[in-house]
Amino acid sequence: MSYFDFFSNITYKFPNGVTYNVKNIFTRPIIESTLQNTIDISDNQSPDQLSALLYEDPSLYYINLLNNDIVSDNYWPVTGAEYAENFSSKFAGYAFHMLENPELKPARGDVVVLKSDFIGFTPNNDDLEEITLSYGIIEKWDPTYRKLWIKNYSFGNTGSQTTSDFFKEDNRFYIFKRNQDGTYANDGSQVKASNVSGDSNAFGSDPNYPGNSGDEFTMKRVNLYTNSVHHFSIGDNDVELNPYTKNLVVSGSNISFDFTDFAGTTYNSGNTNGTCSFLDGYILSANGQTGPDNYPYTTSQKVISVEDMFRSQNDERRNIQVIPESVVGDIVESIEREFNG
Repeated sequence: MSYFDFFSNITYKFPNGVTYNVKNIFTRPIIESTLQNTIDISDNQSPDQLSALLYEDPSLYYINLLNNDIVSDNYWPVTGAEYAENFSSKFAGYAFHMLENPELKPARGDVVVLKSDFIGFTPNNDDLEEITLSYGIIEKWDPTYRKLWIKNYSFGNTGSQTTSDFFKEDNRFYIFKRNQDGTYANDGSQVKASNVSGDSNAFGSDPNYPGNSGDEFTMKRVNLYTNSVHHFSIGDNDVELNPYTKNLVVSGSNISFDFTDFAGTTYNSGNTNGTCSFLDGYILSANGQTGPDNYPYTTSQKVISVEDMFRSQNDERRNIQVIPESVVGDIVESIEREFNG
């Protein structure tokens, strides 16, 4: 008997008024067993293959899925070619950090257009499909890391024609909000930019910053999204650190780390290591930039990338608790009783 054969029928009335007898999919049994073994799932091993190996019956695949609270494919580890395909598809595109603060929160579906492509072009109420400029569609905005993820992008008839042109450090760009009807108008939809809070002129002493006109953003520390920072860490267990922790603590000739001492959420372009945060040090170390003290920006702590995190999570999922063959029969009977009273 397969798992779904256990489900009892209920009478369900659909919105159109038609009534059917359907399986009660809202019931979910709980497996309680003190006898469990810990194993690592082999490469490319599916739930039914694991069941066949453990119990010589692939139809019992649901036992260990229920036992480990695995409710979708996203919770089952993948390896080999499937790993590469899933990873590249899920995390495609580019990520970059912005020095400026957007006055409106960028959302999925909003678009970015390079300032250099925009010169001489005035958008109107035309739909996005009619715009010939190259553009990138925002997938996610991470305000903590000031990181913008562009997963999908398109090259038009004018402007940048390659990814290396479109995603280049120090590019200046505009953000346009997507209207509810799916259009991108120039009437109030452009997101304004403001300097990150800090000194009265936060970028005034930064020789790498060209200045801000109030409506444009600076593309800094550009990476494939897979290589972009997920978090900063310390130790063998990759303990996550606050990105606004001071990059270095300088006291006289001594340089140390103090993970309770924060540079704050403000931008600081002064001493390139002592007063900036992990995040500022990471962003501004792109292209070997130096600060007003002529020293290069560095990142003092380990950087865990999106790919590192994905691999770690996938490896953790390989380790699961399985029910021994000796008690599987009792558990199947218990599930049947739970479904059928």
